[in-house]
This record gives sequence, C-alpha cells and structure tokens, in this order.
Amino acid sequence: MQNYFDYVATNGGIDGRKIVLTGKDDQYQPAATKTNSDEALAANKYAAFDSVLGTPNNLGIWDDTNRECMPQLLNATGAAQWGDVENHPWTTGAQLDYFSEAGLWADWLKQKYPNGVKYTVTDPKKLGDLVPDGPLINNEGKLGTYATVANIG
Repeated sequence: MQNYFDYVATNGGIDGRKIVLTGKDDQYQPAATKTNSDEALAANKYAAFDSVLGTPNNLGIWDDTNRECMPQLLNATGAAQWGDVENHPWTTGAQLDYFSEAGLWADWLKQKYPNGVKYTVTDPKKLGDLVPDGPLINNEGKLGTYATVANIG
C-alpha cells in the first residue's frame, strides 16, 4: 500500500495533496487495536483507517469509527458484517466474505471430486464473533465445532 501511495505522491498527489500512511502494530490483539484506534480518533488528524487486519480487531472498533464518521476502509477480513451500510456506513470490506468464498470452493470441489470429498472443521474462535457457537456434524458423522462447507458429494 505504501508503494501505491508513494506512486500517487510522485504523480502529483490527490488534488495536490500527499497521502501519509501511518501504521501501528497491534500484534493481532483486538485490545491493542482498540487502543490504537482510540488514540487515532482522539488525535483528530487522520482521514481514514485502512486495511485493519482481523475480524475480532475490526469488530472491536467499528462502532467507534462509525460513530465518529471515520472511514474504516478495506478491512482485511472476510467477515460478512462489512456490508452493513445501514448501521455501519463508514466501514467496507476488502475481500469476498467467508461464506461466499466457501460456496465458491464447494462448487469447485463438487466439479473436481464428483464422488465427494472430506471438508475441514475449524475453530470458530479464530473468526471472532463471525460464526455461531454450537456443535455441527461433519461429513463423516463426527462432531465438530463449525464447518465452513457442509457435506459435498
């Protein structure tokens, strides 16, 4: 991203203005993201938040950024929440949501393996509040916590 902003700056900027990218390491810890966000909002010198990484990290700040009308752009997470323009109009996602992506993978797997394939069961805590709690059964009839893709085949 810095390279792109440097390119824009060397080509006259945006209406003559330069973009300055400031980054603070949150070590992928939502509490640190919240602290960094609070400090940035209080400083009142930033135009937008860009590419904050992680679903729990973004969920931890999106109410604040939207309340302050601070653009929270291109969240680096596939959570489905980033399309909530009614309640969080200042927040956008950067990638396809996890569920749409899973559907595309499922379609591809069905074509590639028409006789069926095993799928992965993942831990919902890695996705923050994105997925529901509770057990699901995978395609071998074993108990799992959350399956992105149901039985294929």
